[in-house]
Amino acid sequence: MTAAATAVPKPALNLKPLAEQVIVITDADCDRGRAIARAAAARGARVVLAAQQRDALNGLIVELDTAAACGQILAVEADATRAHDLQKIADAAVDHFGGFDSWIETVEASLPDKLQTISEDALRQLYEINFWSAVNGARIALPILKQNGGALIALGADTASQDQGAAYRASKDALKSIIAALREEIEAEGAPVSLVVIEEKGTPEEIARTVLRAAEHVTKEGEAQNPAKTPEWISALAAQILPDLIDWFTARYLRGASGADQKTTFAAMESPAQAQQTLSPAVESSTQPPASPPLRKWAGLHPLATFAIGTLGVAGALSMAEIVKKREK
Repeated sequence: MTAAATAVPKPALNLKPLAEQVIVITDADCDRGRAIARAAAARGARVVLAAQQRDALNGLIVELDTAAACGQILAVEADATRAHDLQKIADAAVDHFGGFDSWIETVEASLPDKLQTISEDALRQLYEINFWSAVNGARIALPILKQNGGALIALGADTASQDQGAAYRASKDALKSIIAALREEIEAEGAPVSLVVIEEKGTPEEIARTVLRAAEHVTKEGEAQNPAKTPEWISALAAQILPDLIDWFTARYLRGASGADQKTTFAAMESPAQAQQTLSPAVESSTQPPASPPLRKWAGLHPLATFAIGTLGVAGALSMAEIVKKREK
């Protein structure tokens, strides 16, 4: 008589809301890394930015000046293709923020040459960047993520590009396989960690939305698909026109304000050290309270939802105006 195998329960994954997370981006200087950093900071996350060049970090800190002024940004000069530097990134996040909740692998390279003509050195270098950097990062990040739970997210193949080359796709396939193997180990341990491979599809902003959704919600079998591409005219309308319309409607019907314009400004960051200081926003004097920055940030991240809500809001406002006019008559 054989003993029945004991089933190992799957770990309960309860990923934190982005506003409560510390997010590490291993290569914040690439287009995808910058987009993820902007979106994460806009959602209130504390962000660890890693890049090889100090100038690139300084430029990104200036771009994220509001988040930097609030102490949400930590810049680390590091090369994510080196295991020693990856450890440096993790140690900096632990020392400064006490740990991290999401580790996002964004470093990658392409090699469009044919496999038959690529030199061995070039092929090995490609795998050092696309494969081994992610493997080393996972080995460093997982012990920390397993303590309190979190997500490890890697970028898979760029499915929209046809000129990355067969070697690039092969290195990404190898990465996907190693993440799947790690996922099996983590699940067997019962550790509360989500391991996800994101297929690169769409604009950097669309990829960023998919990455951050995976950082906040557990995905089926570790796969995360990009949302359907949002038409540019809807994105522009949602990000620009609708927030202004909502501001006007709020001031006109809810605040009773005079329509006076007002702005919130923040001190500019001149160095990474200053990014760690907490600065108070300097608000210009006005007769009305400031417009809500989170509304605009949310609108930029969720264009379709903003478009729908804004359309319903405008229709409701027009209907209310007609009712008021009829009653006044």
